[in-house]
Amino acid sequence: MNDSEQNTSFMLAAITDTEATIRATDTKASIALVLHGLLFGGLIGVTEHVGPSYNVAGHGLQTIVVLLLAVVLASSLASVLCLLMCVAPTPRSAIPHIPYTIGLFFVSMKAYGPISPRVRSVDASYLEKIASMDEDARLQQLAGEILALGAIRERKSTLISRGLILLGVEFIVGIAYLAVVGAHIA
Repeated sequence: MNDSEQNTSFMLAAITDTEATIRATDTKASIALVLHGLLFGGLIGVTEHVGPSYNVAGHGLQTIVVLLLAVVLASSLASVLCLLMCVAPTPRSAIPHIPYTIGLFFVSMKAYGPISPRVRSVDASYLEKIASMDEDARLQQLAGEILALGAIRERKSTLISRGLILLGVEFIVGIAYLAVVGAHIA
């Protein structure tokens, strides 16, 4: 295997690894979204039954309960937003411009239609661009693909990290809320 073939093989392996990391990140974000639903559903169930005890509690305890629930709600909303942005397709604007590539991997297309969107036109010169590529041009395209996928991976990693930290805050504050309510009822 010559140097060019080794470079191509290495770059294809890097693309495969990066794509696998992106898929794994999306899976983790999806699982975290389900956990949000379970946690929030449990807290709502407890809160529904706390009403009579809350009404007879002192002003200080009521304030603590409201503050804890406000933090749970704020962290939950922020976390869900991060996680939804993570699982959503990466917007084109999040991918940096890579000057030496001709856009063969991230082909600009637009789907139209309110119910069943379809791509109405394609770049007819796509095949010609590929056919005219030499070995160096192919390596440049692979390098561009790796850089673009790296940007997507980094964006998704940042979003899931933020979402999971906020989910942790929601969980810890939710436990504190349950402890305060449990101590008051007991």
